Amino acid sequence: MQAEVLDLIVRSRPTILEILENRGYDVDAYKGVSPEEIFTLAVGSQEHLKITAPKKDDSEAPLDRAVVIYWVDGAVRHKVDKEVAKLWDAENPEHYDHAHDEIVIILSEPQHEIFHAAAAKQYATNKARVSFFQVKNIITNPARHVFVPPHRKLSAAETTDILKALHASSKSQLPHIKFHVDMMARVLGLVPGDVVEIKRPSETAGIYKYYRICTA
Repeated sequence: MQAEVLDLIVRSRPTILEILENRGYDVDAYKGVSPEEIFTLAVGSQEHLKITAPKKDDSEAPLDRAVVIYWVDGAVRHKVDKEVAKLWDAENPEHYDHAHDEIVIILSEPQHEIFHAAAAKQYATNKARVSFFQVKNIITNPARHVFVPPHRKLSAAETTDILKALHASSKSQLPHIKFHVDMMARVLGLVPGDVVEIKRPSETAGIYKYYRICTA
């Protein structure tokens, strides 16, 4: 594994844990791991870097657990569908259940549209939640960037109330946020049908709230 990739893995680890925690998963078991320990794990094998985070008891996390898998030893975009299919294969010792496991895959190669397509295909065919992040892009949390307004996924009850307040008959009338393609959709773990609240500063209203629906 290249030294640059090792460095990015260590530096991105806190962001990954923050993203999972914000989605409602318990990452306490991984918070005490030092950069030196992460480096040692990465040198040994990318398999040692895996994170398995159960759903918090009081959270609205969509599934029972989140699993972070590292594919950083080389390019996988030309075989991504095959590799993702292995994740659900019951004959594979390290298989997962798309009804219970949310999968986050960390890549060393640049983000490519084929990963967006793979995530969309998995959700369309299996309702499987798979998201891809290039490790270089999550050294810091994209949600904390100064030019990114606060985003928050709404609950089903909140969505119903907002539609009533907006006199909208359907969620489809809302502006769109693109599933997996939009970085904030990926960070929040949005899937088609989810509604997100976005807050922007306004000279007249102070804070202006608007809403978008996640679409494939």
